[in-house]
Amino acid sequence: MDGGIPTGLSWYRLLQDQGSMLGGILALAAGGFAYLAGVLQARATRESAAKQISALDAQLEQIRATTAEDDRRHRQDLLRSLAMEASRVKMVAETKYSIAQKRHNNAVNPGVMPESAKIFMISTSPAVRDTRHMTALLPHDLQMAADGLFASVDQLNTLLEVKASAIDLTGSELMNALLKVGGRADGLMAALGSVPAADWR
Repeated sequence: MDGGIPTGLSWYRLLQDQGSMLGGILALAAGGFAYLAGVLQARATRESAAKQISALDAQLEQIRATTAEDDRRHRQDLLRSLAMEASRVKMVAETKYSIAQKRHNNAVNPGVMPESAKIFMISTSPAVRDTRHMTALLPHDLQMAADGLFASVDQLNTLLEVKASAIDLTGSELMNALLKVGGRADGLMAALGSVPAADWR
């Protein structure tokens, strides 16, 4: 031995062996740092994704709230419009019924002439009759009541257009049709009366 170094082991070989070990340690440390960096990167990616999802959820919630508010306002407008339309049609039907009773409820003038048919026709608002809004915003029984009123008005007007023009419409038929319109208007107003007060505000 020479200075504690085994025979045959030079300083060069010793340093070479120590360098190899040091290189292994450094490689191991580098691998550890790479793993740690990967863990941190994955955590940052998850946090970023979570923030994006949270932001999307907030946007969707805002859209739902806005849509619900729009539907509430449209429902209010539709309810008020239907109430006014039902009241107007009922008043018009009653007035025209009174006229028909005076003109045609006797043997002298039992039929409705073509020239007088137009005064007994009843108009309705196209906006109120938009069934797309009704289907989306109103309960089924209210939709049916509104449809029933508008159907009775259409039947009255068709009766006047077809049978009166052929001089084939009697006063009793006209009055029955007007009574039907008035009854359907009452039915719609009754259905509207069952709508919760909160839906009107």
